[in-house]
Amino acid sequence: MPPTRTSVFFRRLAGHTIAFGLSSLVRPLSQLLLVRLHTNTYFLTMEEYAAWTLFQVALNIGIAVFNIGLATAFFRFYLLASSDDEKQKVVSRSFRLTITISALGGLLLFGFSDLWTQWLVGRDVPNVAGTLRNLTSCGWWITLAVIGNTLTIIPLSLLRAEGRWKPFLAFNVIKFFALIGLNGVFLIYLGLGLEGVTLALAVTNISLAIIFIPFLRNYMFNEKWSAGWRTLLVYSVPLVATDVSYWILKSVGQVLLNAWSDARQVALYGFGLTLAAIAHVAVVMPFSIAFAPLLFRAKQEEEDPRPLYARTLAYIWLITLFTCLLITMFAPELASIFGKSVIYHDAVTFVGILVFTNVFYGVYFIFSSGAALKDKTWILPVILIATVAVEIIADWILIPRYHALGASWAMLAAYFILALLTLASNQFLYPIRIPWKRIFLPLVLMLVYIYLLFQTQLIDPLLWRIVASLLFPFVLVVTGYLDKGEWEALKRVLHR
Repeated sequence: MPPTRTSVFFRRLAGHTIAFGLSSLVRPLSQLLLVRLHTNTYFLTMEEYAAWTLFQVALNIGIAVFNIGLATAFFRFYLLASSDDEKQKVVSRSFRLTITISALGGLLLFGFSDLWTQWLVGRDVPNVAGTLRNLTSCGWWITLAVIGNTLTIIPLSLLRAEGRWKPFLAFNVIKFFALIGLNGVFLIYLGLGLEGVTLALAVTNISLAIIFIPFLRNYMFNEKWSAGWRTLLVYSVPLVATDVSYWILKSVGQVLLNAWSDARQVALYGFGLTLAAIAHVAVVMPFSIAFAPLLFRAKQEEEDPRPLYARTLAYIWLITLFTCLLITMFAPELASIFGKSVIYHDAVTFVGILVFTNVFYGVYFIFSSGAALKDKTWILPVILIATVAVEIIADWILIPRYHALGASWAMLAAYFILALLTLASNQFLYPIRIPWKRIFLPLVLMLVYIYLLFQTQLIDPLLWRIVASLLFPFVLVVTGYLDKGEWEALKRVLHR
């Protein structure tokens, strides 16, 4: 039987997810592994770890601002370009734009580093020796890390667009070992504490950006420096507000906890976010990296990609839901693995709340593609800003009373509103036929699981949780989740 367009699309999606999505996991995976080192109070106090989680807020928002949505704009124009010459111009213009942004934005961040570090974290935190350490120098290293990340946007996007997964993987593997090694040198050997953590990130990002300079030197001076920027910016600038609003949505709980609670709650919440991010690292991030380029390609090759769009929603919803359920079920074990000091294990009480934000983010990401396909990206920042307002109000109500637990519930409520608003806007701009059965069946099954596991004694024995997790896919198949085509595909796989 010849392959259908649907099967070709999902084979490509699976292949790109493995080749490029999993390759991109190297950086977040290194950060996840380093949590064990960072939660060792011999090297970082809880106050220093709380400050590090807040510096990551600055890092992520800085990256979002400096990126100005160029990765998405690059794919939009590169993959739909009609000739090799036009593609080369897209690469050249995009790369020169990132260089300019890095230079101008870096000067601003360096110039106001004392101001923004004091606002975000405070002026000083006690280090492991019990003395106070000024945080301005950490702000300098975060600035360099943002600049280094920005300079690699277009080179990495070009590798993805051309399907060159081997150099893409090599870059990320080098970054993985560089981060791990430099953290060991600066934190363990030199004992630099929080400054060592930020310095390791800065050195890694800048060094890897330099690697790409020979790779793209031919793209820098082949036409007027600012040629073609307007076309890129018209498409990408609305995405700046989108990216920044998303990171504010993700981080506002930490900032408000720092203002309305104490460093211990900030550190616990940051550790809980790290455990919850396992679902993002394992499912959402690899998928999101692979999905956008393939969707643009599907639009070019096929008259109506909406059936692929709808089926993708069902698959990602199921996989993310199941992954989040597993993290919730095994949160005590994960806290013991990644948290060196037992004082961080109290985060288990709200990890199960935070992790399900990934489910709603997956819905948001898929449905935001409709706005991208219709060139209506302006609607996404509007939705995100409204969602941020909801989270801030919920934080204002819940944090003073429930601290990190309250911030977790506020974040989950905000992500639910985000998914709902994005769904509604997509159905207006680019309506698809939503597979409601595939949405509700795993959702109901997950809610039954959570009730049985947390309202009975089944949560206590580890063996019961392992057996229950293995039975989840079987129960789903028995209750009629698969359609006829998927049954046939499953039978062929089992036959092989």
